[in-house]
Amino acid sequence: HRSKEVERRMMLNGESGEIYFDKDPVPHSLDEYEPIEAKAGTLVIFHGQFYHMSYENKSSKSRHAYTFHVVEGSEGYEWAQDNWLRRKDGFPFEPLA
Repeated sequence: HRSKEVERRMMLNGESGEIYFDKDPVPHSLDEYEPIEAKAGTLVIFHGQFYHMSYENKSSKSRHAYTFHVVEGSEGYEWAQDNWLRRKDGFPFEPLA
């Protein structure tokens, strides 16, 4: 894992509902990274700023992916109004604790 600042954000246009990135992707060389293999059914958890990818699934079996977003919710933190991840009005994010 390489510590870094957020390079680009996934954002929501409140008027059109369009989801977009605020910047173009930052080019990276795959030579800089080491693959990590996991057995089928393995749960893999990583920080959102961890560079990750998966090659095309060439098998006949589906590959499922689930995302679980954990965000700071303490007093003094404000959710960005243009963040792509939104809850409907009156249906706030649930605290974990």
